[in-house]
Amino acid sequence: VQPRLVQSAGARQPGGRTFSEVGIITLNPAVADSDYLGAGNVTGTTTGNIGGTGGSQAILFTTPLAGNLTATTTGGNVSLAENSGAGVANLQTSRAVVTTGASANVSLASVNNGVVVNTTTDIGSGSANITLTAAAGKNVAVSASKSIATSGNVTLNGDNVDLSGTVSANNVTIAPVTTNQLIQIGISATDAAGTLGLSGAELDFITASSVTVGSANAGNITVVGDSTALTSNPFNLTLTTNAAIVRTAGDLLLDSGKTLALNAQSGIGSTKAIKTYAETVTFSNAASGNVQIANQGIGTMTISGSNATSGGSITITSPTGGASDIKIGAAGISALNGVTVVSVDTNGGSIVSATGAMVTATTVNLGVGGSALNVGTPGNAINTTASNIDARAGNIYLSNTGNLANTNAVATGGLVDIQNTGALTTGTGNISSSNDTVTVNAGGLVTVTAGKAIGLGTGTTTSVTGVGVDAQGSIIGKGGLTVNAGIGTLNLGATGGLSNFGTASAVTLIADQMTLALGTVNAGSGAATLRQSTNTRAITLGAAGAGTLALTDADLDTVSTTGI
Repeated sequence: VQPRLVQSAGARQPGGRTFSEVGIITLNPAVADSDYLGAGNVTGTTTGNIGGTGGSQAILFTTPLAGNLTATTTGGNVSLAENSGAGVANLQTSRAVVTTGASANVSLASVNNGVVVNTTTDIGSGSANITLTAAAGKNVAVSASKSIATSGNVTLNGDNVDLSGTVSANNVTIAPVTTNQLIQIGISATDAAGTLGLSGAELDFITASSVTVGSANAGNITVVGDSTALTSNPFNLTLTTNAAIVRTAGDLLLDSGKTLALNAQSGIGSTKAIKTYAETVTFSNAASGNVQIANQGIGTMTISGSNATSGGSITITSPTGGASDIKIGAAGISALNGVTVVSVDTNGGSIVSATGAMVTATTVNLGVGGSALNVGTPGNAINTTASNIDARAGNIYLSNTGNLANTNAVATGGLVDIQNTGALTTGTGNISSSNDTVTVNAGGLVTVTAGKAIGLGTGTTTSVTGVGVDAQGSIIGKGGLTVNAGIGTLNLGATGGLSNFGTASAVTLIADQMTLALGTVNAGSGAATLRQSTNTRAITLGAAGAGTLALTDADLDTVSTTGI
């Protein structure tokens, strides 16, 4: 009978087996010499590490284990590897049964084959972190009625993963071994050569706080059908790939309060939006492609993330006929690097924002489908850093940093409130409300392009404030009009006009300099007030006057009113 071996630090080779830099290892064969590590049982018990100091080195078995291997530790790590050569049976836990203490970690690996949990004594106890790693092209499997259970984390590394038994942990990571291995997720997902498939039924075997599918080396992740199982054992879901996240069919169904994180390099739903019921979504796309995410739920989806693609876009939508809101999360939404677009739209819901959240892009479209209830809320506007804005909703509250070259904001039945730190130009757009208030405040020149307007609407009260106002188009306030150019000049071009549309509402013009002669000022039957912005500034009537608010006869003749 082969003698009992007790090995401390150092190296020894009993029967061709090498144990290097380890704690205490005890191997007790229960059969004859010829069966040792072949058909017998091998038991190792220690309070230190099994497989290497700190768990960094594995005990390597170069022949398959036909008997049972039981490694028990009350405080150390367990690291076992099988290197039997290609073509032999997988490393199975019927041959490698592991129990651990509360602080131990477990690693089971096969150099050439798969790793299968197939034992009546399940892996794990306490808070152990458990890792199973198969060889490239091989599978990691948990057989039916078997389980992996720990309050720590579980990592399953295999190019195919077959879950017929349960996995219970704090966090579960499922990742391929081969670089650029494809991944499918959803009801019709299947394992195949070159593809790791996770069906809804397999996901239903996982009980965890969070599940990560993929890695920074994985290939495309494709949603191929509904993942209804995600609502059975609710967890947060992260999809990570070095390529793209795409969808051919189905939705990612997450339970109430759960988070979906999407991390890709070359697009997230670029050609077909990723549909989800998640209440919180984060995303990151780093290199190429677009981002398209569709909220399928009926509550509020909070979303934040970035697309660093040059010329790329981000599109966030809610379903037609839904009443769900989209909330810009605290981290904001950013489209960077070139001419980029962020579009957020909801049909029947509102677009709102966490306090201080920012939407950053060259062009920001908010509610352009025309069915949003609100864009922003009183006291909590949608904050943007954009050159072009198009917003359409019942009420619109916007706060932009920078200069706006094109501004279109149409409130259907409510108000428009735009606060801008720099210059503001209507460009190709209009700023209007059908029957409420339009307020525009800019830290620079406000320009109304010829043929465009600020105001409009029955009963609309309009207020425009800037450091100078250049009206080549119209500024209209049927319920009252105030135009304040501050210390700048209020200028009317040949096609420019300021009007209360012939009503009795007051028209008030404020500026330290006015040039009105080329345009028109229509105060209807209301009073027209023209005054300086700086309190001590003098006013000159009927002629030019340096350093004063000079109103020439031609300027005054443009004003149509019953009293001035």
